[in-house]
Amino acid sequence: MAKRILLLLIIPMLLTLSPALSQDTRTGLSGNLTIGPETTDDYATFTAAVNDLIASGVAEGGVTFLVTPGTYPERITLNTFTGASESSQVIFQADGGEVTLNGTGTSGTLDAMVILNGVSWVTFDGINILDGGTTASDRVEIGYVITGTATQGSNYNTIKNASIMMGGGENPELRNARGVSFISNATQASGSNNFNTLHNLTIDRVGWGVRVAGKTALFGAIQFADEGNVVSGCTFGSNVRIGHNEASSAIGIQIQAQKNIRVFDNIIDSVFSTPAASPALPVGSRGISVDAGAGEIFNNQINYVRYQGAGASSAIGIRITVLEEDTMKIYNNFISNVSKSNEYVPPSFDNSMYVMGIWSFAGTGGGGSLELYHNTVVLDHEVACDFPSAAIYASASSSGIPPVIMYNNIMINNLTPSLNYDNNHGNTSFAFVEGNPNPGTLESNNNLFYVSDPNAILIQKGRQLGATIVDYSTLPAWSAATGHDTESVSKMINFVDYDSGDLHLAGASISDPQLAGTPIEGIDFDIDYDERGEIPGMGADEYDPSDAVVNLQGTVTNAETDEPLQGVQISIGDFQVQTGPAGGYSLSILPGEYTLTAEKADFEPFSLEITIPGTDTIIDFQMTPVPIPMAMVTGIIEGSDQPGTGIENAQIHFTGEEEFPAVFTDAQGVFSIELPSGISYTYRAVATGYEPVTGSITPAEGDYDMGVIVLTEFPFEPLNVTATLVDDAAEVQWDAPIPGLFTGFRYDSGIVSGQLGFQNGTENSVMGAVHRRNAVIDEISWYLTGEGGPHNLVNIFVFGLDEEGMPDRNELLYIAPNVNNTDDEWNTHVLPESLSVPNGFLIGVSTSGFLAMAHDTGAEPWEFQPNTQFATANFLQNDFLTLESLNFQVNFLIRAAGVDFGPASYDKQLPVATNTIQPENAPVAVSMQTPRATSHYSEQLPRVLLDYSVFRLMPDDADNPEAWELLEEETTATGYTDAQWNELEAGEYLYAVIARYSGDVMSEASFSNILIAEDEPDPITVTINVTDENLAPLADAVVTLQNGDTYNGNTGTDGMVVFTEVNPGTYDLLVTAAGYNDKLMENINITESVTLDIVLEEIINSIIGEEGESFRIFPNPAREYFRVDAGTRIEIIEVHDIFGKLIHRSTPAQSGFEINTDNWSPGQYFVTLISADNQVRILKIQVL
Repeated sequence: MAKRILLLLIIPMLLTLSPALSQDTRTGLSGNLTIGPETTDDYATFTAAVNDLIASGVAEGGVTFLVTPGTYPERITLNTFTGASESSQVIFQADGGEVTLNGTGTSGTLDAMVILNGVSWVTFDGINILDGGTTASDRVEIGYVITGTATQGSNYNTIKNASIMMGGGENPELRNARGVSFISNATQASGSNNFNTLHNLTIDRVGWGVRVAGKTALFGAIQFADEGNVVSGCTFGSNVRIGHNEASSAIGIQIQAQKNIRVFDNIIDSVFSTPAASPALPVGSRGISVDAGAGEIFNNQINYVRYQGAGASSAIGIRITVLEEDTMKIYNNFISNVSKSNEYVPPSFDNSMYVMGIWSFAGTGGGGSLELYHNTVVLDHEVACDFPSAAIYASASSSGIPPVIMYNNIMINNLTPSLNYDNNHGNTSFAFVEGNPNPGTLESNNNLFYVSDPNAILIQKGRQLGATIVDYSTLPAWSAATGHDTESVSKMINFVDYDSGDLHLAGASISDPQLAGTPIEGIDFDIDYDERGEIPGMGADEYDPSDAVVNLQGTVTNAETDEPLQGVQISIGDFQVQTGPAGGYSLSILPGEYTLTAEKADFEPFSLEITIPGTDTIIDFQMTPVPIPMAMVTGIIEGSDQPGTGIENAQIHFTGEEEFPAVFTDAQGVFSIELPSGISYTYRAVATGYEPVTGSITPAEGDYDMGVIVLTEFPFEPLNVTATLVDDAAEVQWDAPIPGLFTGFRYDSGIVSGQLGFQNGTENSVMGAVHRRNAVIDEISWYLTGEGGPHNLVNIFVFGLDEEGMPDRNELLYIAPNVNNTDDEWNTHVLPESLSVPNGFLIGVSTSGFLAMAHDTGAEPWEFQPNTQFATANFLQNDFLTLESLNFQVNFLIRAAGVDFGPASYDKQLPVATNTIQPENAPVAVSMQTPRATSHYSEQLPRVLLDYSVFRLMPDDADNPEAWELLEEETTATGYTDAQWNELEAGEYLYAVIARYSGDVMSEASFSNILIAEDEPDPITVTINVTDENLAPLADAVVTLQNGDTYNGNTGTDGMVVFTEVNPGTYDLLVTAAGYNDKLMENINITESVTLDIVLEEIINSIIGEEGESFRIFPNPAREYFRVDAGTRIEIIEVHDIFGKLIHRSTPAQSGFEINTDNWSPGQYFVTLISADNQVRILKIQVL
């Protein structure tokens, strides 16, 4: 919103270029005026013409600006002017050739080439846009902007017959680039932008082709919807794709908060998003995206939509939520080549669709009725798809279930499901999915549903979190269960070329009488505007039924077993079809002579010459399996702790061209499995308490003995044992063994005493706990109460930590949206793959509304620990705050489970926890009258690693544990301080650490580096002998010897002071005495006892100036003050210590005065006197 405001702030500035309208006495502009470089032209630039129009207005009959072909390096803003009406329009028109505006922009991200601000009845005809910028500092992001003020929108404007190409220079950033953008600033209905038309535009190299958006609040809530806008006859991405390589969506046409909008005759040739980094939140590629829109979308071709990148993002032909209490009709559209790359592993609980031809959902401001008629949707891609996909998906969620009406549509999904990942809701290809598990929101009939892969599902119902899913592989089963689609069909269709998006019917499908639909009022034409028949055909292209078309069907079976074969690829002439689950196939075909061929993996190819008569024909045939030589693979799995004894219930997994189910060993540790021979396999053998073993084999046909596979016992030794000398002790540190300790990460007691949440929480309001451990996370568990609920869906987060060990909201390591939650019990989310967090982590939960995150009392034995519990009202904008800074000292009931490798390390110290002023949107606490005890399996997690024992030993005794000295046992810390180090005899020592596991199984010892203990050196004595210049002893001199250790003393009557037990090192020596100059000696290297002789010089208390003036300070030494007497007036006095630090400065402006020294430290000072004639005198004084 801030960027929109900046755009509008630019607009008033241009008004200063022309006289104020109220001061202009000219009549409005009319007739034909010219813009061009010739002296005969009325205006040399667009800017001059626009400024004159703003100043003069338009006269009755309107004005046309004829623009000489050429390039105009400028950007223009057309603000409100007078006189415009339907009969007095303003037209900017290319005069017989190409006209291009190619101005440059700024470093901002919302620069536009043309801005229509609060104007009406303006047409730009043939005025092309080309970004004149070449770098981020001067690119123009938007071709045309249609906008207005808070109370005056732009209406009845037209932009047509033009090309728009943004993104000048090399590798432009295009996430903010738009061909045309409608921006509403309305605070009342008159501020909306209505009845504008975009026609015959060619738009390339932008992030979004066209954005038509009314006024919405944060998160899309509608404030003022636009009405009657039109997008027609435009092409998108025909020359350069619509899309970019940044973590944001790419969209051909985006519609938001629109009534009675009409989108038709558009061709979307390429929407292609290739983000370089995985987006933190789901984005995607969309041909047409509608948020709260109503009207008509018809006769469009969406030829290519692809998302190429990682993350939980999607590819969608048309994405739509219909404006509440309104209707959107979508008809006569071609949608094809929608796909997504396989660079993301969807969680098993995720019910999302990732590839969709049309997706209906209930979004903000939505819930209206969607009507789908005569659409042809074909999903196809050469690479198998890892994700669930659907030609049409009518979703259902906790936000609502919008009604959908479907007639005369063709829904085909030819995507091959890879089946690489399991999903609770089905991870395959669907022709149609209805999310609602209950009846009442769908009306459907006279449609064609088809899936080509044998593992695909024709129709699914109930794909909603927490609902019961039912899959229907046949139309009769679907119709019997729901009453829908009693007149629908399921069969293969032939198209001209769906690879290029040409979904016109071809071959016998043109004349297939089984494609008969039902009449739809108001839709009497097809995608080519050909007239529909009295009984119209299904799909966007009208058919021409013929009685000559007959049906060919049959069943294909296994020649050896007579079992039906699914997935056989049958070709008859130009027609292809696959057999279904029961081995059956069916297609429409014209009579004639054909060659029937059939192919299926692991079967011999089949071929048959056939004659199709003028009647329906049945041709059954069988296929012969290709013989597969097999190998019987056997072996034994043993443990290193019990050689010769097999491990019962150990597992071994084999993966070759396919993955085989795990095989378990019997009581003797023996396993056996039959595998196709001559294929390379990888295997992984595992057993509880042992390190896994992996390897590979290529078994030959017949018996294949793998022999004995030995698994190493689990008790791994500690790692990285180090010993260092710190002061008078030896510090021993070590790391936990790899693979570490599988345990639970928790702070809470498990007893619920209350709940916390944000009063107006959103999906971005996160609460959670920090664990500063080097770990691998496998599971996250949490507990929400029913306060403010129910909380049916939550979002799970894992954030990284910064260099201080505090949560970093910009380092989102993992997010699982829309996870099922049941209030008042523990919930657990299993990560799709283990997450390594070597620098620690924050686990958090969010949901809309009051979160009701359960917490304990923070009392012993689970006492609250500062800097562990955190919350943020919006992690996208605000840093995490500690609970103690918000005046809460409790522990959230949120835990993780995984492998612990010990504490994480950080470059900076953890900040000190302090109480702060609560933010405006602080969490709200709700107490429970009676604490509630909970139970979670993590409390019973086996603590495989129990503790450690620490030993000290001589290096020669490393192989003789009986000679080791036990220093500590049963410690769970990963460090130990040997406080007896200084008492050891001289020699070499090292430390050993042993890990103890359950069952008192001890690991091998891990050894530290060697430390050397030395005998104590003889104490050092330093004697300081202080004399005057006559070598007479000076008593009461102050002596300081310092290098970190400080020794102080005063000389006796013999002028000497003695310091004993001085540590070796480099010292500074300072000697001061009353009436004498200080003596400073630096960098004295003291390694043995020594005597230092110091001679002090007497201080001179007064000096005589150049003109004979006397300058005197007394008493010297001074105790409480000293006085200055001079023969001239002193303007400035400054006093510095011996290190040059200014101690005192004043401007006495007199010849005699006193300076107080009460608060000065004892020592020598330099007094600088500056007289009225700028003479400078420096004296020394001693302060006691």
